[in-house]
Amino acid sequence: MTTKMKQQLISAAWVLGTAILYSIVYLNFYDDFGGSLAAFSIVPVIVGAYQRGVRCGVVISIVMILVNTLLMNAVKPSDFRWDILLVHGGIPANLAQVVIAVMVGMHHDRKQLLMKILTEKNTALVEKGKKEKSLNESVRYIESILNTAPTGIFTVDQQQRIKSWNSMAEKITGLKEEEVLNKRCLDVWECPTCKKGCGLFSDKVEKPLFGRECEIVLPDRKLLITKNLNLLHDSEGNTIGGVEIFMDITQQRKQEKTILDSERSFKSIFENSSEGLHLISLESGKFISVNKAMSDIFGYSEKEFLDIKPQDISHPDDKDKQDKAFAVLRSGMKIENIEGRRLRKDGSVFWALISAAQIKWKGQRVIYGTIRDI
Repeated sequence: MTTKMKQQLISAAWVLGTAILYSIVYLNFYDDFGGSLAAFSIVPVIVGAYQRGVRCGVVISIVMILVNTLLMNAVKPSDFRWDILLVHGGIPANLAQVVIAVMVGMHHDRKQLLMKILTEKNTALVEKGKKEKSLNESVRYIESILNTAPTGIFTVDQQQRIKSWNSMAEKITGLKEEEVLNKRCLDVWECPTCKKGCGLFSDKVEKPLFGRECEIVLPDRKLLITKNLNLLHDSEGNTIGGVEIFMDITQQRKQEKTILDSERSFKSIFENSSEGLHLISLESGKFISVNKAMSDIFGYSEKEFLDIKPQDISHPDDKDKQDKAFAVLRSGMKIENIEGRRLRKDGSVFWALISAAQIKWKGQRVIYGTIRDI
């Protein structure tokens, strides 16, 4: 049996019991007819009070007292006595009816108040549940973003203790979240820059800060990282911690150094070679760099070379041959030890041995060629 059914049965028993007791009391002053009227009249009084409250019960009680008085006067006028109705028994019985109406009505009012309190509490619980659900969804959403970000991200509190550590931070450093939580950054790794002072909480460092490079020393290796950082605030603007986003640029810097070293080596070879070396743009078809030997062979200065094309230093009878060779080079193939006639600045003709191929130079594809006067 449900709680609601139990409450309904208790209420029905209360109404019935009250009607019976009231009728017994009323029979002490009247005959069976009066008792029947009492039993009849108390039921709507109790039901009204139970359903609508004290006011409704009292109004129905007064109406039923008047109705009973008129009925008794109409049915048994010979037995009807105003003194009995008003003095000897009627006043106590009628007051009892009113009191019962008030008591039952108060029960209704308490029930309504309780229902209101329960409804408000239930509404509050529902709203709280919705807010908690929304908060949990937001947390999962943020965690999903953090753990799919291509950069390491971690947050710290005001004591510089790590409070969150995403998947990429684990991958970059090899340190699991449980290994670093609630530890200070310098307890997790060594950083000469951070030892001088934490930039995140320094008043001398403007936030947000972008692109700061640091070397961190982990238990098994060193990493060069670039990081962005900023403070975190609550809804009232109070500082509650900070966030750092970092990337491992160790390999990038190594590659840049390798490229730089290669360029320096290439430049040294290019400038000191006894053969005429040159670079030609695939886009414009013009010279973009020549070495000293090219100037010595052709008589043009380096600046003058930058304003001409290979066709300008080819013999008129060899220009078709030159165009075909350039088309081969554009396709990605190379030419080796091709003989051709070339023109010096003074108009003199000489035979040259030519080789060329595509290379990548300063981030672009160019033609690298050599010319030897034979």
